[in-house]
Amino acid sequence: LEDQPGPEHWVRLRAFYIDIDEVTLGAYAECVSAGACTEPDRSPLCNWGRDDRRDHPVNCVDREQAGAYCAWKGKRLPTEAEWEYVGRGTDGRRYPWGDSVRGKRGCWNRYSARLGTCPIGSFPDDVSWGGVHDLGGNVAEWVADSLCSYPYDETVELVDPYCERPTSSLGVQRGASWAASHRGLPLWRRIY
Repeated sequence: LEDQPGPEHWVRLRAFYIDIDEVTLGAYAECVSAGACTEPDRSPLCNWGRDDRRDHPVNCVDREQAGAYCAWKGKRLPTEAEWEYVGRGTDGRRYPWGDSVRGKRGCWNRYSARLGTCPIGSFPDDVSWGGVHDLGGNVAEWVADSLCSYPYDETVELVDPYCERPTSSLGVQRGASWAASHRGLPLWRRIY
């Protein structure tokens, strides 16, 4: 688990669209019904098979399942650079909403099968500068990139950086989740 990717560097991104909410269990179930997605894992900590969580984010999916859902919707996973821009802005904020957790609330510290995730968008404080919900809590999001190091030379201007290693099975998730051990984790990077 890494606190932040690094070293920090400037990149240029072309204009892109990103959904403001995480994919709900109900929306993912439609993809499974259509035969375009496979069922997520089932465990006490997973939302799949729980009708009372249709407005919660789908969890317990791998990167391929997340990508299949995006393709079914005519979309794609964001790159890590796009996610970072939406989550941190151009000012390098520590959390999606700014640099302090003081007075902020989100879907954190709910590590039990009884509690788990929250309905999407239920914490108005957990909104990024760009209006994207739940980047600092609820579930971590898959990005399109494979795990790659940051060999960027500070003098080189990068446009739309994206790392794909077909031989690597390691993917990257960004953001904090409901299972965070403390409130307001910064914009974490997880390697799987």
